[in-house]
Amino acid sequence: MVKALFLDFYGTVVHEDGEIIREITKIIMNTGGAGSTEEIGRFWWSEFQGMCEKAHGESFETQRALEQRSLENTIERFGSDAGAAELSGRMFDYWMNPDIFEDSKAFFERCPVPIYVVSNIDRQDIRADDQSEDHSGPGDSGCGKDGGGYGGVRRAFGLCASDAGEPIFL
Repeated sequence: MVKALFLDFYGTVVHEDGEIIREITKIIMNTGGAGSTEEIGRFWWSEFQGMCEKAHGESFETQRALEQRSLENTIERFGSDAGAAELSGRMFDYWMNPDIFEDSKAFFERCPVPIYVVSNIDRQDIRADDQSEDHSGPGDSGCGKDGGGYGGVRRAFGLCASDAGEPIFL
């Protein structure tokens, strides 16, 4: 018997942030000296990923802080005069209100067991876009901070698992 369901958030329940990233890289391209938006995207992703890999334990920082700093580094690297705070605000707005997959809505309405969202994204962003609020038995969420890091840190999954009892992982 399935007691709970664990779902990743971005790419599973809601769309990834690719569209807003493309918009931001275009702004940096148009206000700086990069060869292409792809070059900007690769640099930004590398900066962000490198920061996430180091953000664990006592060195933990939220993804919001890492995103802002990686974007500031990207803007500086490409000589752009774009405002990091304004561009990060666009990213944060999307993180808090991403576009849900249509089939996710129907799934949440029909799912008979608690749903636990486990994601690297910061808890405030998952909570801001809690798609399961109308679900009859919603679970909780686990995020990178709960596990003390990013990139598949098992502790966040474990915290949700112990909260749910002994779920079958799907």
